[in-house]
Amino acid sequence: MRDSFFFILSGLYLALLLGCGEPTPQQVLSQIAATGEMTNEQAVIIGQQKLLKLDTLKSITDEQATSLSHLTWLHLNGLTSISDTQAGILCGAEKLYLNGLTTLTDGQAESLCQGNVTHLYLNGLTEITDAQAVSFRSVGIWLELNGLNSLTDAQAKSLGDLNYLLLNGVDRISDEQAESLSTVSKNLELNGLSSLTDAQAESFSKAQGFLHLKGLTSLSESQAASLCNLWGLNVDSEQIKQTLSNSRQKQ
Repeated sequence: MRDSFFFILSGLYLALLLGCGEPTPQQVLSQIAATGEMTNEQAVIIGQQKLLKLDTLKSITDEQATSLSHLTWLHLNGLTSISDTQAGILCGAEKLYLNGLTTLTDGQAESLCQGNVTHLYLNGLTEITDAQAVSFRSVGIWLELNGLNSLTDAQAKSLGDLNYLLLNGVDRISDEQAESLSTVSKNLELNGLSSLTDAQAESFSKAQGFLHLKGLTSLSESQAASLCNLWGLNVDSEQIKQTLSNSRQKQ
């Protein structure tokens, strides 16, 4: 009887110890997803991961940002604003998703691009300043600004230094902007354009990487002659594909 009593007590003590243990990162993530809030202690626990999707969070503290700043993939698409301090901290992540931001100061843009960020996702921005475009040149590999619908000539010139640039919301560009953007080295997406000028087609004929123009609805024979030999050209229109094919055959 005594042995059974001590056995039961030992089991209860062990269960108590296990119940008081630190929650796993998965348990913490479930709690955050359910509440849309995060404590500083939870940030420390989940900060050991390489990839975190925390899109339910509407705000974070500077301490939480510090705990998350060394991640490889960090999704914070629920944030609608960040402080200058947080911009300087979050740049420690490599792939940073901030698609919920609708505005950004010049200082914040500069801070975000000064750290380890190689991929920056800012698809919630509807406009940027020329100074921000200069800062974005420092993004290591990939920049998404699909919320923009137009650019200035100065912005296009700055962004043309990037390796991968996505501007799928831009629906019009100038000939000068096309010339500048054609220097994007690996991948340029302008799927919001529905037409090109002859000068723009000539500029894009110099593209060295992939060029996505899926929104084009027409292409003249002279424009096709400029673009038909681009190995990385991507269009959706079957009619345009046929125009390009005909142009290749004539050359």
